[in-house]
Amino acid sequence: MTLEEVCECNAMDANEKKFVNIGRVTAEIVWQSLEKGRLWCGGYELANLIKSTDNLMFCLLPEVPDSNVTASIEHTLIQAICWENNIRILRVNNRESLSKLLCGRHRKKNKNENSQKVSCVLLEYPHGKLSTEESEVYDFYKWIKVTGQSSSRIIQLPV
Repeated sequence: MTLEEVCECNAMDANEKKFVNIGRVTAEIVWQSLEKGRLWCGGYELANLIKSTDNLMFCLLPEVPDSNVTASIEHTLIQAICWENNIRILRVNNRESLSKLLCGRHRKKNKNENSQKVSCVLLEYPHGKLSTEESEVYDFYKWIKVTGQSSSRIIQLPV
């Protein structure tokens, strides 16, 4: 290994450690957006929003099992719309964890919580500057793009 390669590996290790709590931070920005009315759910909302705004910061896209063909097709369509409209996609571990986050910071019990299926969550930019958590998630997104991990890196949301 050359000195340059060693330095690059050390820098990547430092960034990896920096983003160790990215699931918790992502949950925080979902809650912030939910509380401020900047959160939208589903492919239908995505299709409507891209016609009227260019203010979408992130699309949280849950992993779906390969055996669920319908969800896989929907997932592919959502990805295509996001890529075409320059919406940043962050992949998260599953629909159930994402659905639980949508119950709010204090997890108000929702009798339909387990049956709710979220195809994607869209977060709009804040009206002012980004919060510390939003900046951290944005930095994480830039890091996974630069390191070529955007299609393989999955954020583990807290349950």
